[in-house]
Order: sequence, then C-alpha cells, then structure tokens
Amino acid sequence: MAAGLRELEEETGLVPIRFYNLSRTESFYLHRIDQVALIPTFAAVVDAGAPVRLSIEHDAFRWLPIHEAAATVAWPRERRCLSDVAIILATGTAGPLEDVLRIEPS
Repeated sequence: MAAGLRELEEETGLVPIRFYNLSRTESFYLHRIDQVALIPTFAAVVDAGAPVRLSIEHDAFRWLPIHEAAATVAWPRERRCLSDVAIILATGTAGPLEDVLRIEPS
C-alpha cells in the first residue's frame, strides 16, 4: 500500500482524495530468475483539477474514460483491473464495500 501511494506521488505529483484496495492480487512469472511476483492492485481517486507533475519516466498523460483506457493497455490483467475499478467505484465510492476496500493513509 505504501509503495502504491509513493508511486502515485512520485510519478504524477498527485495525492489521492480516496485510495482503495481492489481486492485483487495479480501474479507475474519472472522467467529469467524463475520467480513469481505477487502484485496487489489499488485505485486512487484524485482531484480532477489538481496539476499533474510527471516524473522523468513519462512524457505525457491523458485522462480517459475507463473503456478508452482499457483499449490502451498492453496486458489483459490491466484491463481486468480497470473493469474492477468501473464496477467497484461506479458511484464514486465503493458503496457497501467502502469499509472493507477503502484505505486510510496513515
């Protein structure tokens, strides 16, 4: 969780208004070192008017509707995560799952 929050701020300069655990862990096989990485997934709700400050790792950004964003990602697992975001945060909060999925930054 701390790494997700840190990456959001380091790569975009954004601080979330709300931060969610998507209750999904993705696995990725690293064949060169014969290891499996488990990657937790998160979603951040940010102020749409906040300025985006990109890190040196990026040269541009776009705000897209989820269905358009899904068409731009390479990995099927990223599309699944975006689908989860669309379902879980459809109303702007996690609704009945809010108390389970919302992470309060410490």
